[in-house]
Amino acid sequence: MLWRTGHRLGEIVAHPSGELNFLTRSCVSIRKASGAVVAAPTGADWRDLRAGDSVLLAPCASKTDPFGEVHCMFPSVLPFNGDAHSAAASVRDIELETPCQPSQRDYTPLFSDENGRPFTYSVLHKELRTLLTALFGAAIAGAMSWHSIRIGLACALHAAGCPDAVIQLICRWECPGSLHVYRQLGVEQNTYWTDKAGAAKFDALRVNNLPALDRHHSDAVTNVLATAAPAAQRTNVRQQPPQERVASYPIPGGTVQASSDDSNGLVGKSVRIFNNFWRGHEDDFRRTTCTVSARCSREFLHPDGSRSLTYLVEFNGLHYPIKHAALLACTTASMRAQLPTQRG
Repeated sequence: MLWRTGHRLGEIVAHPSGELNFLTRSCVSIRKASGAVVAAPTGADWRDLRAGDSVLLAPCASKTDPFGEVHCMFPSVLPFNGDAHSAAASVRDIELETPCQPSQRDYTPLFSDENGRPFTYSVLHKELRTLLTALFGAAIAGAMSWHSIRIGLACALHAAGCPDAVIQLICRWECPGSLHVYRQLGVEQNTYWTDKAGAAKFDALRVNNLPALDRHHSDAVTNVLATAAPAAQRTNVRQQPPQERVASYPIPGGTVQASSDDSNGLVGKSVRIFNNFWRGHEDDFRRTTCTVSARCSREFLHPDGSRSLTYLVEFNGLHYPIKHAALLACTTASMRAQLPTQRG
């Protein structure tokens, strides 16, 4: 699936914060050879999958599209040709082996362990290293990672003669120019190029012929790739309009993507947090003054199993997630009266 779609590893593994930023069952749909689309496939739909049908995979939020405003309406295409080992057949087998209720598709990971939980980066990193070491030896295994699949797809597409803008499109690299191609690239064209990439042979050293596709690579790699990009294209990358100010905030056990922009007017406010909010102080009903530092980019999974709009409060250099409703309960009546209309 990663080879056909170019998804990042971060889009199929759990985030330490508990944010829902991985592919779920709700990302999956079926496009029949007739052109009809099954948005929420049932077991009968999967058993009826035929050669000529395609599995569509709507991208989840990613580091280049944290709010799903650029790529998420344009699905990747997994063509089904009857091969039991194809990416489309693998998704079908997941759906049939571990059925999912319609009400749970939004939260059920597409790729999960035997307990139904999303994989972690450390587990998949270890498994890939073990596999590559067994196949090629430790030296080669140490030089490769899950990102090598994504790089390999770009190289193979390039070797197959795929236009640079279409490579950016299929791999969902951030480039304003590729959005114009989006309106023209259909299922058949996507399948055509990824099929050709699957058969292409290329020299890995040819990667330096690719344009500057990913401005999130390391500075060294970006500088090398940028030398091959047309000047106009490089200018476009630099002149992208500013987005919401999103940053990584340290929280206990990991980090979380959050923004200081907040239409609810809570970020920056000093609030009095009940002490029983802190672990180990469940019976303490006094209060501690904290600053609301940011609003989480996406709904947060809380220990009670609920998902809701979440803010971060800062205390002793760390940021702690707190539900929007609980945060409002820690404000005074006069403060709430001065806030704009609250949005969940």
